[in-house]
Amino acid sequence: MVGSVRVIVTRQHVWMIACHVVMIFFWIVISSWELNPQRTSLVGGFYSDPHRIADTLPVTTLPLAALGASWLGAGLSAWVKKMWLARKHQNTTWIDPVLIIIEVLALLYFTQYSGTVRQAVGRGIITYQATSNAPLVDSDELALIEKLPDLVPAGSVIAVTPYNGASMTYALQGLATTTTHISYDWTHDQTIINEHLDEAATDSEVCTALKDLNVNYALDFGPVEINGGTRSTEYPGFDSLATSPGFEIVDREGHAVLYRITACD
Repeated sequence: MVGSVRVIVTRQHVWMIACHVVMIFFWIVISSWELNPQRTSLVGGFYSDPHRIADTLPVTTLPLAALGASWLGAGLSAWVKKMWLARKHQNTTWIDPVLIIIEVLALLYFTQYSGTVRQAVGRGIITYQATSNAPLVDSDELALIEKLPDLVPAGSVIAVTPYNGASMTYALQGLATTTTHISYDWTHDQTIINEHLDEAATDSEVCTALKDLNVNYALDFGPVEINGGTRSTEYPGFDSLATSPGFEIVDREGHAVLYRITACD
């Protein structure tokens, strides 16, 4: 706020406040507009999450904060020196170092040790712990992911859906998966797999897609999605792996199952 006031008053470094206004505009668009092509064209796929764009705000906030802090510090220094000299004291060389230390300590406290920061860190720790009902990867799913390097041959690709945490196999173990994140453009082969994988025993086009991508295994982590989403309907090919012919259970941990795809053998 102080930095913005300085820019307005002095009409210097206008680009700083302009960049900050643009970032705030993007955040408002993401937070208030429904997901549609217009919003995507403005903010892109990756930044369609308001939390992600909020995390980029410090890029434009910090320069303004530094500008404001220096301006405020200079004004405070001049005032303290004036008051000190008014008391008939002559030595003012100590004032600036002391004020700098005070400013640094204040910044450290309010940006690193305040209740808001501790609360955010605590919430993040709780949210992403691998518990039995974790929203991203629960304890059963993590247990199976940790065993995958011994179950899946090197070079094989695993068919997964990203919204139920199965694509975290790539992040946690470095194994190749058909999807690695939630925002991407499907290729023709990915579309066939995502929509018709459980029909591999009766649809030769599925086998062709699996062969093209070297997919020999599939992970089924069930319908529970991150943030309570309902995007699994976009992946009907994973709906009935347990009851479809051509899928052999390799290992399981609770509800999390690894299948070897035998339909195309």
